[in-house]
Amino acid sequence: MPQSERASPFGTARADDYVTARDLADAAYCARVPLLRRWVRRPPQRTPSMWHGLARHAEARMEDRRVPERYGFRPSATVRREVRLRSPDLGLSGQIDLLLDDGRRIVPVDLKFGEGAADPADIAQVLGYCALVEATTGRTPTEGIVDRRETGQVLRVPYDDAARALVRDLLALVRGSLAEDRLPTTAPQGNRCAACDVRRLCQAT
Repeated sequence: MPQSERASPFGTARADDYVTARDLADAAYCARVPLLRRWVRRPPQRTPSMWHGLARHAEARMEDRRVPERYGFRPSATVRREVRLRSPDLGLSGQIDLLLDDGRRIVPVDLKFGEGAADPADIAQVLGYCALVEATTGRTPTEGIVDRRETGQVLRVPYDDAARALVRDLLALVRGSLAEDRLPTTAPQGNRCAACDVRRLCQAT
């Protein structure tokens, strides 16, 4: 049987599971990853970079310098941390690191602690958060922010019609993979495959 037609060796993924913003990031990284994570049905093996990110997230929660001014907001803006949102209409859920609100603007911020610049997976995740904010609050963010804390890069990602189309496409990609319980066909992706925490499961199928 061709690899793209192989079903899960670990049981059937539920097509009605909520897609998460992390799934959107994973799908932007590689279309196979969201389904592989559901097949394994346990937390992925954590790489050194993932452990580093978890430790830095814990440190960031204690940092006074993470203030609204860093992102162009007035000091009086409300900062909510680790905001969990769930939209039945979108079938999407996620936890936002920071949600900034000054009464006029509402903007989700995703904190990243790895080396390097923001990539398409980071952008997909923060746009998923924008879609969640829009769907659950009735207010539309003009942008999402990816804050790469190790490098100091603060990337502002516009939330516009093109962004909504990207979120819709990624949601459809993930839902289609879950509904069919088949791994999408993808070409080897070099360094991406080497860094992927579910690569052994991918190779086994």
